[in-house]
Amino acid sequence: VPGDGVPESAAVRELRVESRADAVLFCTPEYAGNCPGSLKNLLGWMVGTADLHGKPAAWITIAPPGRGDGAVATLAGVLTYVGADVDPALCPRLPVLSDDIGADGLVTNESFRTGARAALTGLVFGPHNTAMIEVPEERSFGA
Repeated sequence: VPGDGVPESAAVRELRVESRADAVLFCTPEYAGNCPGSLKNLLGWMVGTADLHGKPAAWITIAPPGRGDGAVATLAGVLTYVGADVDPALCPRLPVLSDDIGADGLVTNESFRTGARAALTGLVFGPHNTAMIEVPEERSFGA
């Protein structure tokens, strides 16, 4: 718990160093209708600081349509609470299926790569560039 007098772990100290980033882009899977516990812990540590206040932040939803809304709601709520500068136009849904992951662990789906690059570019260069964000067409997710 931030501020309870317990020394910070090495992971939290590393987080403090990385919190100096100019912008933050989250990309997380949904787990049991929410963010994975490790990300929720990270977000909890961010609440007790001003690390994200006024900082441009966005997320990419990788879950297929109809899924991932719990993770998005958690991210949106915490980022709003800590005063991050979130532009919803930079938060696309770019589903990633298991077939989209190459043997090297990288996403091979070109629609994802294009959309992620556009979101990151818009985040880095600011809200005045959001018009350039083009989210690829929805993919078909058969039963």
